[in-house]
Amino acid sequence: MDLWQNTSRDEPLGTRWSAFVGSWFESPGQAQVLLRGDLDDAACERLRDQLATLLDTGARFITVDAGGVTGCGPGVVELLAATQRRLRRRRGLLTLRGLHPCVLP
Repeated sequence: MDLWQNTSRDEPLGTRWSAFVGSWFESPGQAQVLLRGDLDDAACERLRDQLATLLDTGARFITVDAGGVTGCGPGVVELLAATQRRLRRRRGLLTLRGLHPCVLP
């Protein structure tokens, strides 16, 4: 498998996407998500996958750094709200940092 391929769509990275979605664990139960660019429907799908993985592997506290977001579809806002509701049920928290209000739909 070529590591520079998007396995879900089998396209070379960077050929179609205008956004970056990345995540990692800081410590057990605490995760970070980094968002950059224009968060269109495709980016929302990638974010959904990243958040589901974090939740499935035990994240209770998720910090989303959205300082580099230049545009945002309504699906992203709905996804973040749904994630916060899931985290609240486990006594967790989603923290959103750096999202400028003018990029919201």
